[in-house]
Amino acid sequence: MEQKVSFLKRKMPVRVCFLFCVAIGFFVAFSGLLARCDKDLWYTIATGREIVANGFPRHSVWNIDRTDGFVVQQWLYCVIAYYLDFLPVWSYSAFAMAQVVVLAILTNILLKQRGVSGYKSYITIGVSLVVGSLYIFTHRPETATLILLISECIALEKFRSSSKSRYLIWLPVLMLIEMNIHGS
Repeated sequence: MEQKVSFLKRKMPVRVCFLFCVAIGFFVAFSGLLARCDKDLWYTIATGREIVANGFPRHSVWNIDRTDGFVVQQWLYCVIAYYLDFLPVWSYSAFAMAQVVVLAILTNILLKQRGVSGYKSYITIGVSLVVGSLYIFTHRPETATLILLISECIALEKFRSSSKSRYLIWLPVLMLIEMNIHGS
């Protein structure tokens, strides 16, 4: 006769693995965010200040030769960073940490849609957080780009699984935001 294993005991290894991987990943990512500030942050704030004060620059105000043409590809992120500069000092780290949390949640959703669940998805998220904290998860627009890219993948997966075209309407919207936050 089969013994029934309670739900709590059957899911315990997955929960322990989840807590371990995600906790270690978040600890490493957050400690890296609190300890350093990317050098480009000051350029980003200054560019945002320049855009808010004078509109979009046609020439680089930061170059010696001001006759060179200039395009600010990440203008939206610069403006957001400029307005975050009015908040307390910890707001930059809080903003970057919020981006990391959203990225982890969206990655988990995408992995579940692709059929990867349980400890494999948690290990993937934990390792991604640890590796990403070495460079990517700083005060840079690349983190926002990753969030938008994973959101686009989620929309495509929803469309693939349901064949409902309403999920495709998100693609141009997300791409428009992505091109104005980080144009690469």
